[in-house]
Amino acid sequence: VSTQSTWDIIFQGMEGKPIPYTESEAYKRLFGKQIPPNLSKDFDAIGFDADFTLLQYKVIEQQKMQYAVSADVLIKKRGYPVSIAEMTDEEFEIYMDGVLMDGTTGCILKLGPDCSIISAYRGSHKLTRVEIEEAYGKPGKIESFNFMLATDLKKSYMCAITCFKISYALLFKKAVDLIMSKQLAKTFAEAIIDIAYSIKKAYHNWNKDGSRIKKMSTYGAYYPEITKNASKYLAVSPESKKLLMTLKSQGITLFLVSNSHFDYIDYLMTFAYGEDWKKLFDYIIVSAKKPSFFSPSSTTPMRCFDSTVESCKGSVLEGNLKLGGVFLEGNYKYIESTILKEKGLSSVRLAYVGDNFIEDSIAPALLPSWKAITLLPELNDEATGKKTKFWGSFLFNKDEDINLWVAQLVKLNVFPVPTFNSLSNLIIPQPNHILF
Repeated sequence: VSTQSTWDIIFQGMEGKPIPYTESEAYKRLFGKQIPPNLSKDFDAIGFDADFTLLQYKVIEQQKMQYAVSADVLIKKRGYPVSIAEMTDEEFEIYMDGVLMDGTTGCILKLGPDCSIISAYRGSHKLTRVEIEEAYGKPGKIESFNFMLATDLKKSYMCAITCFKISYALLFKKAVDLIMSKQLAKTFAEAIIDIAYSIKKAYHNWNKDGSRIKKMSTYGAYYPEITKNASKYLAVSPESKKLLMTLKSQGITLFLVSNSHFDYIDYLMTFAYGEDWKKLFDYIIVSAKKPSFFSPSSTTPMRCFDSTVESCKGSVLEGNLKLGGVFLEGNYKYIESTILKEKGLSSVRLAYVGDNFIEDSIAPALLPSWKAITLLPELNDEATGKKTKFWGSFLFNKDEDINLWVAQLVKLNVFPVPTFNSLSNLIIPQPNHILF
């Protein structure tokens, strides 16, 4: 890695010369025709997701903890053997963003652009092409998968998308191995249901009636652990705060839209950005329910955040967003109308930055006034030649057919960067910035 910059986007090429990730063959082939957006000039406002975007986790530590708390739920509440909690680093490589867990066949699938199956595992066993076609018919394609839905328990599938879910692929893999070896009296479909249950128990922070948010540090398993050991799971990057302050100083309206609840966002953003983190944003929207937040048909009202109310849902917002306010739910139309009025414009240009292919990339990219920018750390892997043991390259299979998610990003002209801090390359050049 280059010692001349804090941005981790420069890698050593085959001849030992520093090259940017934009020089990789994968980047050139997939995204090379896009003109990189200029965050300082091209947009009237820029929005950000929180988890794995503004909040930069120590991914391996976070995923191992996530796996452990969910496995514990399966053992204590669903009768799974204690062996499911055992995990090796080699096994952990089964995870890959966007793989599909299919409870009808017990398979974990890497899909192509038309939902054709690039490769598949049933437990630890990698399926041959013949076995894939035996399970799914020729030419080996899953017809029932709606990629915008991601998880459909009625159809018995779950997509391991984003770093909050990809460790569950390993849970499913180990559950299938236990079922196949008759050490677990469950069906594959029941394993999917059980994993969904473990996620709910690990993360859920509401009373059963859904009316009151409990203290984050006293409910579930994930929240108490991350509040107790935030420095173990979260990376603090001064460059990230500097990036936001630079955009703010250039007159760009900044807003945050997250599906997480405010207590969680406030705790971790305070840890990562300081007590004054809210001043970095003109508007903060939590419990947003993406991707429906970005749906043109959404009429979900925006509510003011009210900590004195049990649900934290204050009154329905009348008119536009209020500068410096915290809001819940709503939809993207509130943002558009607010920016139009704030800047006295007849049309608006908006960007949204996030890591979730569906919620943060595909959904906003479908809107005419929005540009989606996605964090795609796999670009770093392509630049360094790194491939996973189980799946090979994230971007290409052996025949150079791109996977389902990358195909959608390319189709919708979503612009990728490998890390949050590499967004600095999309700002008007500052001293010592690395440029494309």
